Amino acid sequence: MPESGLREAVRSVWEDAFGITIGGDPDFFEIGGDSVTALSISAGLEKKFKVRPEIWILFDNPQLSQYVQVYSEILVEDGR
Repeated sequence: MPESGLREAVRSVWEDAFGITIGGDPDFFEIGGDSVTALSISAGLEKKFKVRPEIWILFDNPQLSQYVQVYSEILVEDGR
């Protein structure tokens, strides 16, 4: 999947988890992210891509663009 497609898919999961429309390149914590939201995002990505990212990855990479980059690398390592 091209990175722009992945970015939109991850953005969609974030929007579902937060219950809001997200524009730009938001920071997970600045838009109200917490551990419960992080778990929801992780589960949503697992449902969509069959690869569940560890929660700490989101905490270490809270900017959407950073998170997409790291998750992209995880998908490649998993052969997706």
